[in-house]
Amino acid sequence: MKHKLFWILYFVIAILMIAVAALLMPQYVILTWYSLFPVFYIVLSLLTAKWNSPSNREKRIAFEQGRLRLFSIQYDKQLGLVTEDHHDEKIRRFLERDERKCVDDFVHKAFFVITPLFLPFVLFFGAVIKILSCSMWIPVAIGALICSFRVTNERIRKREKEREEQERREERGEWK
Repeated sequence: MKHKLFWILYFVIAILMIAVAALLMPQYVILTWYSLFPVFYIVLSLLTAKWNSPSNREKRIAFEQGRLRLFSIQYDKQLGLVTEDHHDEKIRRFLERDERKCVDDFVHKAFFVITPLFLPFVLFFGAVIKILSCSMWIPVAIGALICSFRVTNERIRKREKEREEQERREERGEWK
């Protein structure tokens, strides 16, 4: 409940601040049909945040499994991923890897954070800036990449440590 209350307050405060700014400075309000671009970006950000929510993860994985079969995408044989029906569990494990969860959680929160930041572009600024306001998604993409790389590096270090430990045990004559 606290989580939802935080986001509601965050959005209400952002809307109120933009409304007050528009009331105090009506000469700077520029409403044109280009204002629909930031509105579209707001809707797209909210839909993306909802799509990447943890509660929606099962539906998204089922959708992605279907998409994998549809396009007959085959992944690295080392991962053992093919799109035949009897390998769905392997595909599911790939889609549920820690990197995916980290990125999904980051994207979910980041899109909720940047959504109200599009509001000033609806009421203020010129046409070019309204159209280019989508560039606010660039930090989200960079953050998702960093999150994925960080988790991948942790997994690689963990496997390397396990491998070294196994080699030490084998040298001492101990078997797992």
